[in-house]
Parts: sequence; C-alpha cells; structure tokens
Amino acid sequence: MKKLLCIFFFCLECCLLSQDLRISTIGTNVTEKETIALQHSLRFQNAFFRKQYGDVLDEDIKVIVFGDYSDFYRYANNCCALGRFTTAFFIEQKKEIVVFKNEEFIRSLSHEISHALTVGRGLHKYPWFDEGLAEVLSTYHLDSLGQLNNEVLFLTDSLKIGARTTRGLKRFMNFERKEWDALTPNESYGMAWVLVNYLYQEDRILLTKILDGISRDVSPAETIASNGEKGIKDFVRSLKRHYRRNKYKLVKTRQKL
Repeated sequence: MKKLLCIFFFCLECCLLSQDLRISTIGTNVTEKETIALQHSLRFQNAFFRKQYGDVLDEDIKVIVFGDYSDFYRYANNCCALGRFTTAFFIEQKKEIVVFKNEEFIRSLSHEISHALTVGRGLHKYPWFDEGLAEVLSTYHLDSLGQLNNEVLFLTDSLKIGARTTRGLKRFMNFERKEWDALTPNESYGMAWVLVNYLYQEDRILLTKILDGISRDVSPAETIASNGEKGIKDFVRSLKRHYRRNKYKLVKTRQKL
C-alpha cells in the first residue's frame, strides 16, 4: 500500500509539473519504466533549482536517444566537439539533450538535465561546480519501494582525498574549461563529485551560498574562502573528515566501467 501511494503521488506531481521530456529514439527504445525514472529525475532537479532560484525555465526539453554509438557520434559531429568517452551532451541553442543508450543512459541523461535547467545561470564558468552538481543530482532516483535513494559514482579511496592539499584543491576550483578538459575523468568529474557531494550531504547552507554567489558573479572558491573564520582550510578539513567517516560503495554499473 505504501509503495502504491508513493507511485500515485509521484504520478500526480508529474502531471502538475508543466515541464516534460520530449523523447525520440533512433535505433533503440525507451521503456515505460525508464521514462518514469527520467521524469522523476526532471521533477527532482526542477524542485531543487526552483527552491534555489524561485523559478526555472519550464519549457519542455527535447531528448534524442541513440541505440548505436556510430549514429550518436555522427550526429554529434554536426554540432559539437565530443570529449573522450562522451555518451551524452546538451545543445543549449536547441534545448536538446542527445544521449547514447548504454547501461548508464538514465544517469547520463539526468546529468544533462541539470545543465538544461541551469542555462543562463553562470554555472558553466566554473567547471568543477557545474559538472559536480550535475553528477550529484543525477544520482537520485526512486527505488522499487518508491523511496528516494542516491548512487555512488566514484571509488573515493582511489581519489586519495586524505592526501589532497588545500592549495591543490583551491587550484582545482579555479580551473577553466581548457584545464578541466585536460584532466582524467577521475581527476575532473571524480573530484568534482567529491566536493559537491560533500556540500549536498553536509553543508547545504554553503551550497546555497555558492549558487547565490554565482548569480552575483562571485566564484565558488571566493564564497568558500569567505565562509567562516578560516574559509577554505575549514572546508578542506571538514571535507576530509566526511570521507573518513563515510564509506561509499560503487553501484554495479560503475564497477564495470
């Protein structure tokens, strides 16, 4: 009964939410279960950003799902320069998400939903925060009991968080897109997830301050530096303490990558 009630209220909220995903497929299909999961991701992220900004763009988001990577790659070459291992991207001018359907396509598409909902908010100026927030928000989903859960994307031990220096993390936070693109996935998306996941789990107030600061053209690094008596040093100390106390286990699909 509890599960049925959760599903009922979820469906009701989806009906009340005017924004939707207009999904088309090429060489594959998207099941009803997958569609519901994607709608939930949209609803969850729409609510998150609406709470922060007061409103979000409610236009429908066009989505194209490819079943063959060569078709996906050819489509991308007509508009965008793909990075290594790219399986999804957002085209701002078209308000269109393009994704290759692999085992992680729901999470990849959910990641791009974050970018679609924050167009014009200035997050793209700060790659670690823009990508880290998209990574974190993309992990939240409804389980078989209708409960909201999140997945772990990176093996934190391999990122050697305890050995990270304040200077090194501050430098990372100030990377521009060109420097970001030169990093390995673990050193870019992995560390970005580590930082924003900590904020989301432990310091929502600071997370909100960072988003508010970006809207005023204040960088996340500047906001963190001005937060509290010791700023960045306290942030790094608390970050390391969080990952010492919390052991994160990778989801099965990530273990195969």
